[in-house]
Amino acid sequence: MKLILFALCLIVDILIFIFLFLYEQYLVQVFIIHAILFLIIWKLSTSFKAKNEGIPVYAIFFLPIVGNIIYIVFNISLNYFHNTNSSIFEYEQLLSANLKTENRKRINYEQEIKTMSFIDMLSFIDPDRKKEILIDSQ
Repeated sequence: MKLILFALCLIVDILIFIFLFLYEQYLVQVFIIHAILFLIIWKLSTSFKAKNEGIPVYAIFFLPIVGNIIYIVFNISLNYFHNTNSSIFEYEQLLSANLKTENRKRINYEQEIKTMSFIDMLSFIDPDRKKEILIDSQ
């Protein structure tokens, strides 16, 4: 359904620019109609999918007829390759989720609470122990 609507918008865009080549005195009106058509395409694009992949929609605005064609071709190819490679994509997501969970370390809260900074520790230990720590650190 989405691609049919984009194809209809492409046909209207082509007709608008054919009209522009025939009647050049209506240049401003044609570009206003093109901008309105772009807003319709942008609204359709955001309503059909939340995550916009591939070429951005504003390419249609800056490349009047060619941008619409490129946008439709990229969407068709992305949908095709996404469907054929969905198992690879799902496997990559599974691997990334596993890596994220493996990299997490369990926090030992008791050890963290008992850990003191070096300066705080120096105020509590005896002088002989301080000397040993300072000599060992070098």
